[in-house]
Formats: sequence, structure tokens, C-alpha cells
Amino acid sequence: MDLPAETGFLRLYDAFKIKVQQRIDMPDRLLDLLFRFLRQNEGQLSKRAREKEFSALSDSEAARIETIYAEIQQAAAEDSYALS
Repeated sequence: MDLPAETGFLRLYDAFKIKVQQRIDMPDRLLDLLFRFLRQNEGQLSKRAREKEFSALSDSEAARIETIYAEIQQAAAEDSYALS
């Protein structure tokens, strides 16, 4: 990963972490896992992840987290486009 890509990734992660923690109290380790699952699955939590690692989340919390991820991804894409 080059420096601009790494910086963009960290900004994305930090924004996601802040927005989720404003709504849900979650340990950093679990929040990191959540972010990685969303990145791997195009912004959606798999059924398995919902039933296992994130079973404590309500359906509305999971949906809101997926929305937060999508909004942050969209903002990052727009920023990237504006810088080009």
C-alpha cells in the first residue's frame, strides 16, 4: 500500500470508528473486526457474522452501521474524485 492509499484508509477507518462509537459502545478489537468484515463483503455484514461475532447488534443497529460505512465510502470516493 502506498502512502496516499494508507492515509486514505486510516481516514476512512477513523471516521467509521468515531461514527459507530457515537451510537454503540463496542471494544476497539470488535470494531476493527466489524470494519474488516464490511470491507471484505462490500459494505454488508454476512448472515454468519451477524449470527456469530455481532449477534449482540439489533437489526436496526446492524443496518445503521452498514449505512455509516456506505456514507463514509461515498464521501471518500467523492473526495478522491475532487482531488483528481
